[in-house]
Parts: sequence; C-alpha cells; structure tokens
Amino acid sequence: MFITTSNILKGITPVIIDGAGINQEPVNLLDSDHSTNYTSAVLTNVDALEVSFGALSAKYVAVSGHNINSNVVSSPEAIQEGNTIEIYDGVTFVARIDSLNRNNVFFFLFESGRAFSNMILKFKNTGQDAAFTISYIAAGDVFEVPNNGEQSGYARNIFGRSTKQAVNENSQAMPIAITKKRSSLRGNLSIPNSPVDLDFEYMHFMDYAELEPFFIIERIGGFIPASTSPVVSERWEPSLGYICYNPQLAIKSHSSTRLLNSVSLRFQCNNGL
Repeated sequence: MFITTSNILKGITPVIIDGAGINQEPVNLLDSDHSTNYTSAVLTNVDALEVSFGALSAKYVAVSGHNINSNVVSSPEAIQEGNTIEIYDGVTFVARIDSLNRNNVFFFLFESGRAFSNMILKFKNTGQDAAFTISYIAAGDVFEVPNNGEQSGYARNIFGRSTKQAVNENSQAMPIAITKKRSSLRGNLSIPNSPVDLDFEYMHFMDYAELEPFFIIERIGGFIPASTSPVVSERWEPSLGYICYNPQLAIKSHSSTRLLNSVSLRFQCNNGL
C-alpha cells in the first residue's frame, strides 16, 4: 500500500495541446476543489484531450472526479470498449490504462520515481462522441506503508460504493420506492508495529494532508500473463485507488518497546464509483 505525501503540480499552469474546451481554465485541472472542472471539446472517435505539465519528477500521477467512461455502454459485452488514459514523456510512451469501464479514481505508480522532460496526459476517446470533464489531477511523492501495508480486516474501499438507499416497501415487503443518496466512504488504517524512525514521515504526511486531499493505492494479489501461462504475482492496478480527505492521525506508544509505535489513520474517501 502506498499513500501520497505531496502534490508537485500545485502552482503549475498546464497547457492544453489538443481537445481544448471553450472558455475553460486549464488551472482547474489542478484544483482539489471538485466543484471546479475542466471540460474538453466534443471528442470524436480516436480524438484526445491532451495536456502538458512540463518537466517534473514524480512517483505517482492520479486523476479523480472525471466522466471519461460515461459514454460507454454499461454491459459485460462492452467492457473492452472503454476510453483510455495515456502518459507520455514528451513523445515517448510511458503507461496506459485501457478500456475504462468505470469512472474510478485512477492512479499510476512509479515506485522508483520517473523524471519527465515533459509529462503529457492523453485522455483518448475510443467510442461515441463525447466531451470529457475532469476535476483533479495530482502528482508527486509517496510513502509505502510498513509491515506489508494494510492490516487484516482493512476495508478495501477500492470496491466500496458511496450510494446509500432508503427503501419504501408495500405490505408484501416488496420495494415500491427507492431513494438514493451519495456519501463518502470511511477508512481506518492501523499500523500496530510501526518503527519510530517513521514518525517524522507521518508528520510530513499530515503537513500535506491537512491542506490537500491525498490518494491511496493498494497492493493486491493476482495473475499477470506470462509467455506461456499465468504466474502468481502481485500487481499494481492503476484503477485501484481512491482520493482521501479529513485525516485523523494517532500515534501511540507501543506496549512492549520504545522502538515501535502503534499508528492509526482514519479518513473519508471516494473511489469514483
């Protein structure tokens, strides 16, 4: 599990290379206030909203609050017809998320860091004509949660749904009216044996998280295709991230040693679903 600890895009003015919307402000792409957005021109098939951020070094790039998949038919048969997000270093291709079938929070991870001469994001339309709306893009540094990440029983908010329902039933206990309301998910990360050397890492994280939303990406076990057959491995799935806010960090002394602390982090989050 990785948690973001900075956003180096603050203060940058992105440049729209292609797909610019009318009377739109590119700086809205970097505003964590999700009531401000950037909406592209109407993109036909294979067109893209292309955004340049200039030279930078980052370990992650995240995108939240978008409708990039909203024009895709919602059915199992259409799951491979989604749009794509691509990252380039100038003209050099770096990474891609293919076949977007949900409007997740998307997260690219570069564990060793990536130095870009010019980081470019391309939001490509592969389906019917559509205008893309994006609320927030961030990039920067990450912190790897110690002790193999999340504790046993941690709620995997990558799969959560923020929709709650209130149902009216008839006398046969059958639904007659359903009212839906969206609300944030809740996260509670516990690190019971955290080395005291990491205490200042947590302080640095809070300095950032009190001012800006942060992102979490989880490590999951799964299959990665090999040359002849699947091999068991762990992978980083770009779509398995969520944006988090309202952090509450607690660091308590360990019951057995002064070399360890018990750390807990509570937060609200949204995975875009």
